[in-house]
Amino acid sequence: MNYTLSTPLRAGDPIVGSLDAWISTALSSRPDLKHLAFQRQIAQKEINKSRASRNPSVSLAGNYEINSEDFDGAATNYTIGAIVSMPLFTGGRISAKVREAQMNLNQTKTLIRGMEQQICGETRQAFFNAQSAWKRIQVNQAAVGQSRESLRIVKNRYNSGLFTITDLLDAQVMVQQSLTHEIKAVHDYKLAATRLALAAGKIDPP
Repeated sequence: MNYTLSTPLRAGDPIVGSLDAWISTALSSRPDLKHLAFQRQIAQKEINKSRASRNPSVSLAGNYEINSEDFDGAATNYTIGAIVSMPLFTGGRISAKVREAQMNLNQTKTLIRGMEQQICGETRQAFFNAQSAWKRIQVNQAAVGQSRESLRIVKNRYNSGLFTITDLLDAQVMVQQSLTHEIKAVHDYKLAATRLALAAGKIDPP
């Protein structure tokens, strides 16, 4: 008895692009790496902010008074002033903040380098797995064709009385095995292509 899948499992198209192109896409698209890059920007801004605390600061102040009951503008006065602050001695507080911010920046850079190496490794492995799985599909498709041709020959010889029923059953088993291997190869390729898409930071697999 033959069975037909309601939704046939098809391999689709082979992956396109070189390994370098996939790695480049991964390094520019992975959301986890983008998050670390944003943290690096924040850490750099914290360093700049801490260093800016050493600079003088200038602030303006003003005051306006109306000394009149009917608000006719009489007996008014105002003052305007400027205040300049110079951090002469902070007890090392600013330097400590700069060192802390620099340490956070260095840690973030280390995490980014480690993440980049991890992404390159994941993408490289997924890329080669997808290529290998696609090649297995081609091999198994050829095996299916050969087993079906072999079954056709065995059927003809069985009908002619040259082969036994055992020979016919063996040929049918070979066809079923080759079909099973083909489906397994297609499944492996779809899985490998999806993992490659995830490693490269793409939503849809190729």
